[in-house]
Amino acid sequence: MSSRAALAPRKARPRPSLLRRVIAGMVLRKLLGHRWTREGAVDTDRFRIRVEDPVKLDRIRAILGAFFSGLELSLEGTGYAEDEAARLDALHRPFFVEGAAMGVIPGSWTPLRREERVLCDFVAGIPPDDPHIILKHIGIGFWLGFGQSGPERALDRAADLVDPAYRLLLHDGLGFKTGFFDLPRAFESWGRVAPSAADLERSPEIRALRELEGSARASAMSGLGRSLWFFSMDRPRPAFDTAHALGPDAGWVLGGLGLAAAYTFPDDLGVAYGAENLVVEAERPHFRKGIRIALYARRENDAGALDGWMRSLPAALRERAESDLEIALQAGMRTRGRADFVPAFHAGCLGDAGGRTRDAGGRARDAGRRAPRWW
Repeated sequence: MSSRAALAPRKARPRPSLLRRVIAGMVLRKLLGHRWTREGAVDTDRFRIRVEDPVKLDRIRAILGAFFSGLELSLEGTGYAEDEAARLDALHRPFFVEGAAMGVIPGSWTPLRREERVLCDFVAGIPPDDPHIILKHIGIGFWLGFGQSGPERALDRAADLVDPAYRLLLHDGLGFKTGFFDLPRAFESWGRVAPSAADLERSPEIRALRELEGSARASAMSGLGRSLWFFSMDRPRPAFDTAHALGPDAGWVLGGLGLAAAYTFPDDLGVAYGAENLVVEAERPHFRKGIRIALYARRENDAGALDGWMRSLPAALRERAESDLEIALQAGMRTRGRADFVPAFHAGCLGDAGGRTRDAGGRARDAGRRAPRWW
């Protein structure tokens, strides 16, 4: 399947300059191989993705196609991401925007502008009500994970330039990059066979994430979990075992798995809830937290699309999803805009369906009044 199948036929864009074509080609071939530029297709074998279910493999290819098409647009500098994203359906649009954000910094190489100035201009241009503000920050972190001087140093510099409420999302992007590009090379059957705890602890990639502290480490591990879903969505149990083998970080990895499960299949939430049933009961709240965060994000991306997808669910599953969304909306209402938004929102999404949530310190408290339906 073409990686751009999720895209409607696009209007002709101006040809990029020779220098931009060269740099874009170098970056894309480094990440995707020559097949991308020749056929416009994402080679999942290149990423060691071994998903066998044809429906899920088709979904992966379409998502990656949208994502890397957004990256290509930023690298070539031949259009505006928002205009191009508008041609996509609601399912794939956010991935395109995320990929375009990933390309903002390398796209600055040709005009020879300082990366710090480019990043400042980019985040300053994101309005507070941007439906993809979270994904844009994650996309930035994804690229910073490739930093030659060490991703931690690049992240530290970038964190000083972005809104404190979204700084930790840069580490989420780093975790996704680590889980998507690095760990499949370190573990041949990544996502299909769970490595032992000892092997994971010896991994330089895992050790690098372990060196992060506090919420930065937690956010990175959540991103790692999101990436792990792409390798295991047809057989998720090994991914759950991998999370469990990561010991103190297991909950964050499971949360990332739940987030990716619901976010990649918002039109079939039975996939995410079916996977949740495979998680051991003691660890299930973390996976469910991820589902809630995904529903919140999808509602922010396109509330009408999410409402339509949820209306198509069987009654019992729809009620379950509505309850989870309500908890996430309440958590978002209390935490959005705060400097500790990311950890506080995660904590709030661990609340139960009875309207009790946990604050950033883990203390139970009342959820408060119903959240408005505007995000």
